[in-house]
Amino acid sequence: MPLDFDKVLSVMQKEESQESNETPGLRRPRKRHISDSFIATTFEELGTAPPKAFKEPKEKPYTPDEIDKLFEENPSFVTDFMNLGRAVESPSLFLVWGALWTISSALNRNAWLNWYPRPMYPNIYVIFVANAGVCKKSTPLEIGSALLMESQQNRLSNLDEFANEYRIITSKSSPEGLFLMLKPEEKSFLDPKSVAPISVTHDSKVAICISELATFLGKQQYNTGLINLLTDLYDCKDEDAEVTRSRGMEKLTNIYVTLAGAITPTGLRESVPEEALSGGFLSRTIPVYQETPSKIYSRPQRLTGYPQISDIAPKLAWIANNCRGEYTFSPEAEEAFDKWYRGWKAQIISDALLEHESRKDVHIRKVSMLLRVADYSESHVIEKKHFMLAEKLVSFTLRRANKVIAEVTTSEFIRQLESVEEFIQKRHTVSRKELVSRFSRNIRVDELNLMLTQLKQAEIIRITLDKQELNAPSSVGRELYSYSSHEILPPEEVVF
Repeated sequence: MPLDFDKVLSVMQKEESQESNETPGLRRPRKRHISDSFIATTFEELGTAPPKAFKEPKEKPYTPDEIDKLFEENPSFVTDFMNLGRAVESPSLFLVWGALWTISSALNRNAWLNWYPRPMYPNIYVIFVANAGVCKKSTPLEIGSALLMESQQNRLSNLDEFANEYRIITSKSSPEGLFLMLKPEEKSFLDPKSVAPISVTHDSKVAICISELATFLGKQQYNTGLINLLTDLYDCKDEDAEVTRSRGMEKLTNIYVTLAGAITPTGLRESVPEEALSGGFLSRTIPVYQETPSKIYSRPQRLTGYPQISDIAPKLAWIANNCRGEYTFSPEAEEAFDKWYRGWKAQIISDALLEHESRKDVHIRKVSMLLRVADYSESHVIEKKHFMLAEKLVSFTLRRANKVIAEVTTSEFIRQLESVEEFIQKRHTVSRKELVSRFSRNIRVDELNLMLTQLKQAEIIRITLDKQELNAPSSVGRELYSYSSHEILPPEEVVF
């Protein structure tokens, strides 16, 4: 029976009209030719041989840091991603986690870790934290989203292209707006041989990629409940439903959400609602913090002879098309994980860890799987080396983030006390007049006196007036506060 192409074209044009009014902030891949839209089509052979990672020259045109050295012996998608940002002021640590988030998004719930009672999916939430202008926080996001969009052009068929279309949220969204992005969508294709309809569903899958995370997670009224929603979505339920004010009951299917965002420590502290710092959201995220730049370039560039986006995108497509199904830990990897887990669990029981470390075991499991996938291997067995590398990377990342997380979760009084201490430390000695002038807008005089008293009692500062040492602050402007701790801490070292 021949196809009625007039009828097919009519349906296609109706669909095209509906898709022309896209939701702002949602990035979709470029569409193929309209004649392919509703006829089931297998695209040209993409090749099934695993790609090979780019191998850098022995004499590198940059100075490797500790993270570079950690990965240099094992070229993979992670190093391919890092090579795209070698001459950009984005730390290698940021690029590594950008690569892992990109793989996590590309897998799109088509791969999972053997777990009980239900599969563990490798979706991750990553937050890049650095002071404004210090490091390029948004670079990993830009590279990752560009790779996802370009790799989408290398799907196995238009059915697969629709079912696994990357829907990337790049701007602020309310809970209802997020539900709209997650709403399952069904489309019918025509089998050109039997003319039978083939129904395909794009499930509740979204990649959130936000360069201004403070705005996305902000305290605006319309954002109420967004943190709780993201916390719930992290678990990748097979089915879920929520009630919205405008559309009633919203059903979600085969949920898969990844998140990557950039924010400053101040933005994390001042713009993010309290619910984000408790209730489980923080423990589900991986905060990646960089205090100082690891490289400086006045002009970002691509190193000569190094790969570019168009070189790496087909490799990501190979991962998306071929790394599907169940992954398992090898016996050796499981034994090593069990040994690590028992020591870590003892720390949990003794309450010796911060909240963002309470799901460290889950992070390590997921990252181990992502590192296996990054190897461009058809093997679905996670080896001991993947676990060991994942444990080192996750432990180092969470340990480095302790400082900024502690600042975010402490009280306002403690934060102001630390600010006063830091001010005195940097100047060695300051007068009361200078100190009151500096903090008069934020700290009352009675609170300042209490802070100075605490610092004095802790022997952090000395208080003198006319060369006479005092035990407590007075109200005299010429009173001096001197930093008395002369211990010089060594620069932060990377210890795995």
